Amino acid sequence: MYMAEKRIRTCSLYPFDLLFEHAKLNQHPHFDFVKTNYPLAVFHNNLNQAFALVQIQSETKILDISPIGDPREFWGASSTQFHDAFGLFTLIELNQQQRNECFYFDKKSSWSSLVNSIQLDLFEHPFSTHIQPQFKLIHNLYYYGLLDDSLPLLENPQASPQVGLSLLEMLNSIEAAIQNLKHVKNESSPIHLFTTEEYAQLLDYEYKLSEHHVDVTCYTANHFNRENLVNDEEKALLKQLQKKYPKVNYFKSTSDQALSATNTSTDKEPEKPWVVFFSLVLIFAMLFALLYGIYLLFKQFEFIKFAAITIGIIVFLAIWSKK
Repeated sequence: MYMAEKRIRTCSLYPFDLLFEHAKLNQHPHFDFVKTNYPLAVFHNNLNQAFALVQIQSETKILDISPIGDPREFWGASSTQFHDAFGLFTLIELNQQQRNECFYFDKKSSWSSLVNSIQLDLFEHPFSTHIQPQFKLIHNLYYYGLLDDSLPLLENPQASPQVGLSLLEMLNSIEAAIQNLKHVKNESSPIHLFTTEEYAQLLDYEYKLSEHHVDVTCYTANHFNRENLVNDEEKALLKQLQKKYPKVNYFKSTSDQALSATNTSTDKEPEKPWVVFFSLVLIFAMLFALLYGIYLLFKQFEFIKFAAITIGIIVFLAIWSKK
């Protein structure tokens, strides 16, 4: 009813951080927003007004209520609303600055700029060797478990590839690869071998992936028409995302390093023969001196012989008792 009264005409998607991260709200109560960036639905009417459907964490109290000291005073549940599993949303009218941000987003964004930024931030990122992003052109009949020649929706499907859906499918696959890499039950994951620098690269890669996911979702939703179809110029642009990147086998590289270290230690210059002979003679002389010294002690001192025999019997009985 409210939407009908406001004569809502169109709906578009824009990044939340673009409109509410820096722009201040006016003539509205303060809200605790959800601290994540997401595609924000913005409704436009013919009166040059725009309303954003914003997800909020909670609405702060406007009036401070303090106790009066009466013991009969009842303090019930707080009237402040908090979001639950279904989320808490509210409509907020955008000011002129926020409407300008929407206009600039539509004007500066294009498929070429999105593809170039994705290539720079995701494909040329140092962490991309652990993910190896894959890109392929798909259309709106694409289904994860089916091939293009087995689509059940049409007898003769002739759907044209679409840029936005293809980019979203690629971003979804990258996100799934990261989740698999971080999964606690993935014993083959090299994440536990990461250095501090590689962990920082992972966090930066996840942040850029999330930002591109929101931007591509918004631009695809706002331009889901004939412009979304792939032409020859865009095919040449998208080919740069189909480049094969070598994937690093972390375990193989680690074992190779260990093998290299072993080979380095074993490849040292061999010892000279006279050094080995001298060492054997020295060891034999020390062993002979030790045994001859024990023989002299046994021959000269009967107490040493008695003590040695007694200790030997005690050790034998101790070993026998443990069996």
